[in-house]
Amino acid sequence: MNLLETRIALVNRTGRFDLVKNTEDYVDNGANSYIQEAARWLDRKYFIDKAYGRFFKKLSVGAYGVLVPEARVIKEVWIADSDSRKRLRKFDLDDLRGPLGYNKPFSQMDKGRPISYAPTYVRMVPETVELTIENAGPIVGYADVMIGQTFQPSTASNSSTSYNGILFMPPTDGEYSVEVVGFFYSMKMTKDEDQNQWSVVYPDVLLMATCRQLEIFNRNTEGVNDWTRAVEEEMFGILADGLEEQTEEFDQMEG
Repeated sequence: MNLLETRIALVNRTGRFDLVKNTEDYVDNGANSYIQEAARWLDRKYFIDKAYGRFFKKLSVGAYGVLVPEARVIKEVWIADSDSRKRLRKFDLDDLRGPLGYNKPFSQMDKGRPISYAPTYVRMVPETVELTIENAGPIVGYADVMIGQTFQPSTASNSSTSYNGILFMPPTDGEYSVEVVGFFYSMKMTKDEDQNQWSVVYPDVLLMATCRQLEIFNRNTEGVNDWTRAVEEEMFGILADGLEEQTEEFDQMEG
């Protein structure tokens, strides 16, 4: 189902016609926010196979980091050029910027093929994408936040709240592509024709989770618990199927 079909099903099954403006074209009047919140809750609570994904980004010369939209957990980072593809070694940010020697301003570091990376914090307070020498002083040369043409994308959003970031070293000496492997949030449905993994593959689970969100805002603890159990029962079978598929080729334990 797409967002419109999910909204129609929600209203007709719950009788909450106040969540749409009319029953002719079912224009949103609050239903979308509950559906979006339900999908986010499902994303956080259940690691299903569809949550696993890959993010790709082309890097220009001098790049030292990348912003990864909607990332929940970053598992692997790979760098590739026309000749090879290699996995980067993960470090703690303090180690990457300290003991490993990458503690100069980015513009003064020796460039090369990236070999290491660390998850980094990209949020600035107040929320902005602009950090300049005028308002930050010399520290701007060291800042691994949402700034500069080398931390890509530099103007992807006016907020850092939907992004995770990685810092990799050394800064690139040529054009490369980065591949980030991990768990990602499902697409946020905002347009009537939008779909995501929950609305297409598990529409009933999404509707149940949306009903749970409704009960939360009605402060109905019993209703929340009932819907939570209903979702858990459905997800038990879904997760069991995923586990069965993963272990299909393994019939003997090592040891």
